[in-house]
Amino acid sequence: MSETQVDVPRAAPSTAAWFSNRALDRRSACVWACLDCVRACNACAQAFAAVPQASPLGRARWLNSNCADLCSATGRMLAGAVERDVRLIRAVLQACGSACRMARAECEVHAKGHQQFRIVARACRRCELACDRLSQFL
Repeated sequence: MSETQVDVPRAAPSTAAWFSNRALDRRSACVWACLDCVRACNACAQAFAAVPQASPLGRARWLNSNCADLCSATGRMLAGAVERDVRLIRAVLQACGSACRMARAECEVHAKGHQQFRIVARACRRCELACDRLSQFL
């Protein structure tokens, strides 16, 4: 007989734990980090809107725009999260964290020449950490 592995997700926090001060603090921090990242990424994308997509700055603009979209969706989802579908929340947090990592890495390449990219890199890093921290809590 062969053993079958079953992917069993970690147990969801109880309702009391999900609404505990600790959970609310992490959710709130993540929502605010997402909103800050949205503002920074959108401002940078708009500032470099005339840059051709095929150029290195165009790639940064594209990543910033996508990062802003994911952060916006994540922030909205967390702000209204009364349900605790841990798998969905964790997947969204991981996607947001990945978008932030990619945008941050690209912005760091251009940070020496453009202050806006330094601002975005910092905002993306804060959001990435907040998403990772909340994901680990779940």
